[in-house]
Amino acid sequence: QKYIVDICYRPFILQHMRKLLGSWKSDLSVNIRRIFESKSTKTERTHLFAKLKPSDVNLEEWVEFVREHMSDKWQ
Repeated sequence: QKYIVDICYRPFILQHMRKLLGSWKSDLSVNIRRIFESKSTKTERTHLFAKLKPSDVNLEEWVEFVREHMSDKWQ
């Protein structure tokens, strides 16, 4: 979908979108870390990770994303 935005509003809109995306990614990372550090079984964790997966992301990408966020390098 294409949106037509007046040039004077564009910087504000892009800044706001960047802020929302950063906030969403941060919340997602925190939720992944909480699930990983919880005392749940591997099956329960897998189920909880699957609940967090966005609908437009394929499973292989999601597994790699979660694996990366659970690594010590990410902290």
